[in-house]
Amino acid sequence: MSPVRVLRFVVGGLEVGAARQVCRWASGRRNPDSAAVVVCRLLGGRHVAQALLPTGFPGTGPTVDVLHMLTMVGVAGTSPAHRRAAVANTAEAACFALLAR
Repeated sequence: MSPVRVLRFVVGGLEVGAARQVCRWASGRRNPDSAAVVVCRLLGGRHVAQALLPTGFPGTGPTVDVLHMLTMVGVAGTSPAHRRAAVANTAEAACFALLAR
């Protein structure tokens, strides 16, 4: 497994296993809403799946990260309550997109 895949697996594992703590850090809120925690777990699961699927499998390339990055820019622009977490997630997606090239 490449170092980028290992990193993606670890990040995804943290987002799944410690979603509430990740949401606290990303949002700056002591008690993140339960919907944000669920979304964090889902996105973490996507990272784990991308890390484990074979290279070249549809949905494992940088295109998925770029699409995710663009959706998070949209969330940051339209949801003040989730802006900080969306910006953090945008940065994460951008890093993975660049590393996956």
